[in-house]
Formats: sequence, structure tokens, C-alpha cells
Amino acid sequence: MRGDDAYLLDMLVAARKAADFAAKLTYPRFARSDLHQNAILKVLEVIGEAASRVSDDFKTAHPEIPWQQIVGFRNRIVHVYNSNVSSRRGGNSRADCVCARSIIGQCTASTRISC
Repeated sequence: MRGDDAYLLDMLVAARKAADFAAKLTYPRFARSDLHQNAILKVLEVIGEAASRVSDDFKTAHPEIPWQQIVGFRNRIVHVYNSNVSSRRGGNSRADCVCARSIIGQCTASTRISC
């Protein structure tokens, strides 16, 4: 069984990938690029799936992380089949990725995870 450290590392790696994929990407270019849309949505899905597997004890110890929203966003990505990507995405991908990476980075620092 994997532990919280492994799930947090998965989240951090995925957040870094999402930020890298979105770097220097304008919204119009993102909207036209199936490749970027699918790459970013996939790593956001990974973040949500890993977040859903983090223990309740860890989630309780880190209320600054919006666990329900992260998992809920993953569920929208996965289960909203018949809509366009921009309505599934919501928000600002680049800002969300940077914020997620920062928050997850703080948690991983407290548990001595690095990548």
C-alpha cells in the first residue's frame, strides 16, 4: 500500500508538469490545441486522483489545501464527457498549477519529499 508521501509526490510532479505544459501558452493557443488541453487535463486528473487517496489524517492536518475542490475538479474532468474542455477546465490553468505546486510543495517540504 502506498503512503501519503507517495501520493503527495505524485501530486507535486503532476503540478510541475501542468505548469510546464502551460508555460508561455496563451488561452487562445490552449483553446486550439488538443495536445495541450489533453496533457494539462491528464496531469490535473492525476493530482485529483492522488489527492483522493491521501489519508484523512493528513488532510485534517493540512486544511489549507482545498482537498474537496481538487478531488471534485478531477471528477468533473473524468465524468463530464459531453462538454468542451474549457467548460470542464474552469479557472486559470497556469495560476491553478502554480498555486497547487506551491501548496503541495509546502506539504512535501514538511514531510521531506523532493523531486
